[in-house]
Amino acid sequence: MKSVSAKVPGFGLRLKKARIEAGLTQQKIADSIGVTSRHYQKYESGDVEPPLNTLVSLSIILGVTTDYLLGLSDEVSSGE
Repeated sequence: MKSVSAKVPGFGLRLKKARIEAGLTQQKIADSIGVTSRHYQKYESGDVEPPLNTLVSLSIILGVTTDYLLGLSDEVSSGE
């Protein structure tokens, strides 16, 4: 069986926007999630998508929902 990989359109742009709005550097987020800054840059450029556990960590760090990062919602936060 072939592996199917579907890129999430706009993920990198939403991630970058959320990072900038949170006032964080790429290095700070990379350190927080345990990857190199170069690897994190690949998330923002759309070259690589993070695994689920990293996606959840990113949403917590940035104060946005995973739905927002995945483009499933334009609502940035859950309102909690």
